[in-house]
Amino acid sequence: MGVSDDGKPIATAKLARQVMDYCRSLDLPVIEHSEDVSLAAGRGDARGRHFNTLGLRGMPAAAESVCVARDVQLTELTGARLHIAHLSAEGVT
Repeated sequence: MGVSDDGKPIATAKLARQVMDYCRSLDLPVIEHSEDVSLAAGRGDARGRHFNTLGLRGMPAAAESVCVARDVQLTELTGARLHIAHLSAEGVT
């Protein structure tokens, strides 16, 4: 069992922290779709050259990496467990 944002990314660090505090108290992992919507600008997954070859505008990798960095730091602060779901940007770890 866990708690998921189900593809609707948690918009703010404050809300993400509240979710993690609550889930930690219930011993449930947070399953996160890591994407900073303000950076993604309604674009598709960051799929690199294959995505670009098709003429599709992928979101910048920073849209994922910024959110991942935020959530990793929040897990260190709260002690919550975090599962990052389906990353698409290369080098986001």
